[in-house]
Amino acid sequence: MSLFQQSSEAEHPDGLKALSVLYVEDNEDVRAQLLQFLERRFGQVLLAKDGAEGLHLYTRQNPRPDLVISDIRMPKMDGLAMAEHLREMNPDQPIIMTTAHEETEYLLRAIDLGVDKFILKPVNTRQLNQTLLRLANQLHARKELDKARKALQESEERYRTLFWTAMDAFCIFDWDSLEIQEINRQHQVLFGYSYRELQGCSLVELFADQQFAKVRDLIDQTERQREVFLVNVQNSSEEIFPAEMLVARFKSGHRDLGLMTSRDASDRLASMKEQEALVEVLEMTIEALGELTRPSESES
Repeated sequence: MSLFQQSSEAEHPDGLKALSVLYVEDNEDVRAQLLQFLERRFGQVLLAKDGAEGLHLYTRQNPRPDLVISDIRMPKMDGLAMAEHLREMNPDQPIIMTTAHEETEYLLRAIDLGVDKFILKPVNTRQLNQTLLRLANQLHARKELDKARKALQESEERYRTLFWTAMDAFCIFDWDSLEIQEINRQHQVLFGYSYRELQGCSLVELFADQQFAKVRDLIDQTERQREVFLVNVQNSSEEIFPAEMLVARFKSGHRDLGLMTSRDASDRLASMKEQEALVEVLEMTIEALGELTRPSESES
């Protein structure tokens, strides 16, 4: 006599083929019958005859099984004791429990452990199949979410590294209020303020002319024209110096943010002045040479 109520549907969902399952059952006949059902559906099936062996197999697998199906009453270690250990290692581990006894004590313990499904024997394969498909959808959704989160985290870490190690001074600010949100290391070097000192402060405090309306207009104009502007800024010692500034606007979630890039222009301006002075000296020299080589009126 079969211990399983067979389903009339022969489903082989592709979603399950990408998953692995650990099946723990002490009854050899029951284990053999459900094994055929599981092997037709899952990419990998691991077998154990009691909770202790199941726990041992689980801890040795890398990656861990996607799903665990276990009987409750077994020698050495029952299914609920094993589930408790699994929950400690992986709180999100999907677990299905099977039992021939509908006992309140076991049911309450299973609920406390967060067991995903409690199935009575004989196992109805249609019901089991529906449960497996539902859990598979949840697992695939969770894996895609984890993959997206990991990609986002890697992207954020990559851009944060670029942001932090950039040779120019970067300052992220709230576009509407001009409140400073974050600065990089070069910004701390250029302006002399730590992040803690500037956190929550206005961008206006970095400019020589500390009038909100004028700074607001300058920021808007710089972003609109997308050109480098030469502005006077001041550091933590209130020393005013020229800086090249470029502003970009971007969205983060529902927030409008701005990125101000700054670079000390003192050396460049000094170099330009030196070049202008050199050109002036050359022009005076050429003019003087012209006077010396011009014929005098007596000679003419």
